Amino acid sequence: WVWMASCASNLCKTHTERGLRCGTVAGCATIRVGNETREWVAGKVLMFDDSFEHEVTNACVEDRVVFQVAIRHPDLQSDPASRSIVRDAH
Repeated sequence: WVWMASCASNLCKTHTERGLRCGTVAGCATIRVGNETREWVAGKVLMFDDSFEHEVTNACVEDRVVFQVAIRHPDLQSDPASRSIVRDAH
């Protein structure tokens, strides 16, 4: 199966995901973020910015299971009342 390509409507969070069960055949479960494709590996962590187009493919016989944590994007202001994005002007 393929999880349809999507992207977040804002830059509010990044995803950290750890593969728990990722299939017994190497490369059968993958994630594409932008133009990069990575393989899900049990016990390994992937981090990505979900404002980029991303999609997950599972060609494994088994289900793919990951532990996902959404983290506030590091470019957001530290003031929780503010919703605007701040970037360094270096």
